[in-house]
Amino acid sequence: ALATGCMAHVIQDGLSAATYVLLPILAQAFGSSYAQVGLFKAAKSLAQAVLELYSGVLSERIGPIRSLVFGLAVAGLGYALLANVYQAAFAVACLAIIGMGNAFQHAPASALVSQAFAAGGRRGALGLYNASGDVGKLAFTACFSLAIGAGMAWQQVALSYGVLALAAAVMIGLMQ
Repeated sequence: ALATGCMAHVIQDGLSAATYVLLPILAQAFGSSYAQVGLFKAAKSLAQAVLELYSGVLSERIGPIRSLVFGLAVAGLGYALLANVYQAAFAVACLAIIGMGNAFQHAPASALVSQAFAAGGRRGALGLYNASGDVGKLAFTACFSLAIGAGMAWQQVALSYGVLALAAAVMIGLMQ
């Protein structure tokens, strides 16, 4: 349970943080103004915030593992689609899809870890779980930046992040 929660947290927080690296790249790719880039970010954040309100309830109904699989698959799909967009409006839609997927991580993973450590060690397990998200933020933004700096196209990086999230969803689903 702890490994599953941490893996989901690393990937989901990494995918979420990588959008900050993407924003100036998308602005340049689509000739967007600062206000338009703000809309890119707002679409992702709004989708994530609204669905986070419901992700815990859904997790109680279908189980935390299924919620994690769903979230990773949706975020991965958002990144895979983003790698293939050629208009700003579609990029906004993809960022909203990424936000929707990101919403299905904190509540189900926290519940999964808390339930697994109900008899003891919960604080340490939750601390490790929380720290794993920070590792993801650092690793995903650094890898994205380094890949772009090395000459890789942003679309290739986005697609690889999408494939990674989809693969993690399949792996967690199969471990269930």
